[in-house]
Amino acid sequence: MLDALDEEPVFPEEDDARVRRRLDYLARPYPPLQREMRRSIHLLLRDEHRRSGLEAAWYVARVGPAQPYDDIAEATDPDTIPALISDPGLGGIARQPFVERWLDTGVFEQRQQVFARRDFTEAGFADPTGLFQVDGAGSWVILVDKTRLAGRPIPRSWEDLLHPQWQGDILSSGQNGVVLALLLVNLAQDFGLDGMRAFARNVREVRGGAAMARYVGTDDPRSAAICVLPNFWAHTVVRRDRSELVWPREGAYAPPILRLKKSETTPAANFIEAYITGREWAARMESARCFSVRDDVPAEPPGGALRWIGWERARSLDFTYIRETLVAAYLKERTP
Repeated sequence: MLDALDEEPVFPEEDDARVRRRLDYLARPYPPLQREMRRSIHLLLRDEHRRSGLEAAWYVARVGPAQPYDDIAEATDPDTIPALISDPGLGGIARQPFVERWLDTGVFEQRQQVFARRDFTEAGFADPTGLFQVDGAGSWVILVDKTRLAGRPIPRSWEDLLHPQWQGDILSSGQNGVVLALLLVNLAQDFGLDGMRAFARNVREVRGGAAMARYVGTDDPRSAAICVLPNFWAHTVVRRDRSELVWPREGAYAPPILRLKKSETTPAANFIEAYITGREWAARMESARCFSVRDDVPAEPPGGALRWIGWERARSLDFTYIRETLVAAYLKERTP
């Protein structure tokens, strides 16, 4: 029998922020996948080390701000960049400075990706430069507490959430009192800054997905009529008879999960890549309501379209714009 401690990885970076290792693999998974990815890769590598002696230096980031290797997109020395990276679609490595620095240099593999799944093709997930491969996508949806509608119609689109009838009756994913940047960017792109401001005025509070889903359909005052949250957490709601999951008419906001690999790689990177692109991990992704690019694993199809801001917009984003324009506009609407 395994020792319980042997089933969980220990990362030196989390004990000492000064630690910087030369990594075979770095991942920033969506929250529903974070613990599962840490544990499954740890057990996989532990067993392979016992079998073949394979050594691997890797890190799967925790949920939250200020994580180790957050500055990897600013690297100018290829030796400081991990051999293999998994990253959400709005991460720093997808943006123009990183791409301009490394595109067509031969440091990273480049190949055009063709999807087996039609919904991924229609979402425009394929990177036109071939620098990034897409392994899957998260999705953000609307969860409605039908007992709190008070005669208002169930919203069927993102645009519906901008109506003043929802003022103070929306809970949303976010951190430190600010709605998730993913949502701010998408709302601003779809409805302009005025639309994003309208949404901001309607938000009562920012919470984690689990905390939102826990109270939907109950009499607890911590609930609200509308929750905007990851698809995974929307499916954990207990009072399903009193709630409804709405796949927005425009499409669920669904940033892709990107994979970037060096041309000169490592045995550990190859081993991990085979796992995260294989059927077992695809099935785990699907069980966490993160859609895999694979079409050969049991999966519940999306409830509608997957909506992605597109590569041109993703490349043009910068942290200054998000902080000084979007977040500033959001906070201004939230100030009494």
